[in-house]
Amino acid sequence: MNTGAKNYPNFPHDDCRGYILLIDDEDVVVDVAKQVLGRYGYHVTAAGSGREAADLMRYFADIQKRFDVIIMDISLPGELSGKKLVESLLEIDPDAAVIASSGHTDDPLMHKFNDYGFCGKLIKPYRTGELIAVIEDAKNKLVSVAL
Repeated sequence: MNTGAKNYPNFPHDDCRGYILLIDDEDVVVDVAKQVLGRYGYHVTAAGSGREAADLMRYFADIQKRFDVIIMDISLPGELSGKKLVESLLEIDPDAAVIASSGHTDDPLMHKFNDYGFCGKLIKPYRTGELIAVIEDAKNKLVSVAL
């Protein structure tokens, strides 16, 4: 997966429920999430690596836009650890609502996700109801912090 600078998406409408950045290297996860979240009114932008995600976040910050929620696979091959990657994303946007995602339920990061800067977690494979609930919870936490 490679969005490349020339293919950066834009925020298509003001009436969508929210803008999600999905960081995952598994195309099937990205495709299903886009379909499911699209049906619920969310706009999903995918990044296959931490570097790509950081580039997208910087790009949108430059045009004064931000993602409502970021869902990040904590174990991307050849990437920084989940802890380091979330730290780098929070340097770009300190108020980002980042959700940890993994199929590795024994990872300490998934048990103490708040200690690492995440506001929620999703265990793969996740169900539609879990996905929507965690996103809404993350958005609500972000709104309550901003008040």
